[in-house]
Amino acid sequence: MRLTFLILSLLINLPSMAQEYAVNKIPDKLLKNANAVVRNKTTQLTIISDKKYELVNECVVTVLNEEGRQHAYINERYDKFSTVDIQYAYLYDQTGKKIKTMNDKYVSDISAFSQGEHSFDMDNSRVKFYAFPYKKYPYTVRYKVKIKSSHMMQLPQWHLISGTGVSGEKGSFNVSCTSNYKLRYTTTIATPLKKEEADNTINYKWTMGNINAINASPLLQHHANYIAKVILAPSTFSLGKYEGDMTSWKSYSKFISKLNKNRSSLSQSEQQTVNRIIQEHSTTLEKVDALYKYMQKKSRYVSVQLGVGGWQPIKASTVSEKGFGDCKGLSNYMYAILDAANIPSFYALVCAGNTPVELSNNFSYNPFNHAILCVPDGKDTIWLECTNQQASTGYLGSFTANRRALLVHEGGMGLANTQKISYKDNSRSRRLELELDTLGNSKINATTCYRAQRQERIYRLFKNKEKKEFKKIVEKSIPLKAFKLLSHKHSYEPSNLPAMHEQLVIQETSVRMSPPKRLFIPVVTFNKKSEWSAYIQQDIQQQDIQIRNGKTNIDTVIINYPSAFTIEAAPENIAVKTKYGNLLQQKMIDTANHKIKIITIIELFENKYLNSEYTGFKKFIRQVISANKNKIVFTRKL
Repeated sequence: MRLTFLILSLLINLPSMAQEYAVNKIPDKLLKNANAVVRNKTTQLTIISDKKYELVNECVVTVLNEEGRQHAYINERYDKFSTVDIQYAYLYDQTGKKIKTMNDKYVSDISAFSQGEHSFDMDNSRVKFYAFPYKKYPYTVRYKVKIKSSHMMQLPQWHLISGTGVSGEKGSFNVSCTSNYKLRYTTTIATPLKKEEADNTINYKWTMGNINAINASPLLQHHANYIAKVILAPSTFSLGKYEGDMTSWKSYSKFISKLNKNRSSLSQSEQQTVNRIIQEHSTTLEKVDALYKYMQKKSRYVSVQLGVGGWQPIKASTVSEKGFGDCKGLSNYMYAILDAANIPSFYALVCAGNTPVELSNNFSYNPFNHAILCVPDGKDTIWLECTNQQASTGYLGSFTANRRALLVHEGGMGLANTQKISYKDNSRSRRLELELDTLGNSKINATTCYRAQRQERIYRLFKNKEKKEFKKIVEKSIPLKAFKLLSHKHSYEPSNLPAMHEQLVIQETSVRMSPPKRLFIPVVTFNKKSEWSAYIQQDIQQQDIQIRNGKTNIDTVIINYPSAFTIEAAPENIAVKTKYGNLLQQKMIDTANHKIKIITIIELFENKYLNSEYTGFKKFIRQVISANKNKIVFTRKL
């Protein structure tokens, strides 16, 4: 009888269990702007001692479309200090019915750097990866992963959602440790922490839910700066045989210095080479420049993540002998070269990437993924990116500029600002001279200077592409319907704010058989619509906004027109000054010489703004877009 009752109970509950993951159970507001929805994420972190922890993560994700697939991937990295066990994964259709179970033999276990440009890396890090081969949207994936690790220097962070295009229904983060373990944490989660202590164990619990999806936008900060999260950090920790303290940036700087100790010696012959190089130069900048170029020619980047080498640089003498190293090894090698020249420098850790992670003076932890070098030069500072054999001395670029880095010293140092690249530095200056013929076609001489971050893409293409392929890329960038590129010339100007110079000669090749009655020519002829419209095309909801990289555009257009045409209309002069940027557009007409000149200058400041200021920002961007659409109207004389 009891068995019959149990079977009946299971049968009755089966529909409700299936419906638990039905897509129609998701609140409508969580579907807006979402490619995926995290239905439930429960994470249990158990800190067993100051040498190891165990993490269990159970997650349910509904994938709504192709762009949301990545949020249901099981993608866990491990190495000799950690293990990963994917305990189960199930696939459910849109009604919540389970239709597939993970097959262990299809779980990939590959080197973390087994593909692409890093295929030559020396790394014992590996990845366990699994994704259901299913594309009938929407669907739901439920999985459980268990991780054991002795990486106590870098405790897990927790968040319900990981960035844009994903919403979160509910989640919880539970942390358990012994009462004598000094856990440090900071959080932006609104719900209060629940903390309980019993039987020599402390339990921490954070919960959150109903997180709406956010649209991707160039105005958003790095997702680590705006998503609700918990960041954990140890007070003291072990890394192999090394003991460390992370209670302050200064103490952590001392620890990294300890890892680097006795690893920056050069051979006697190389020291003599260094001394010969600096004898030819007088200033610190000249010496650093010469030695930096020497290092670049002598070495190349290879990732070395073996054992404690994930944080400890290989010896400078080994880098010199082998001719390669990772960011740590190459930065340490450059440190050794400068030290041999009696030029002081600081090894520095930085969180690299196109969007910086903000670091607080009040909470020290380990978000770093890259090493660079800082060289004091009187009141100035020379920053060196040692993994790029093509970089200019003193230029960090979008990967590590405009953020804070941790300086490393045996006595302890703190955070310092890396190279500042302002809106004035980040410029694109273009001069177009158009010669109109009687049919309204034009021959265009275009001269452009791209500086700082604005030159990075074109310089990379210029250096890495074949000539024919690069020419095709240049042609594709010209926003004209019918033209022939008669010539193109590019040159690179190295400096701490490097530039690419471009010279193009273009002939319009329209099929006009007779002169037009009216001719319309944009005042910003090479304008790309997406450059400015991207700032206002997405709804940013309640997020504050940030212009991470300010910029300056200067467009000078000179039109020499035949006497058969007269100017019927030209835009009025514009002068707009706002807290977000400036806009200036001026015209100069020389009717006697059949010439008109239009200068347009747009400055966009780097800054952060409250969400309430977004309306004013949009107004300014719309003024910029409107000015870029202005046209000069020519009329043919009858």
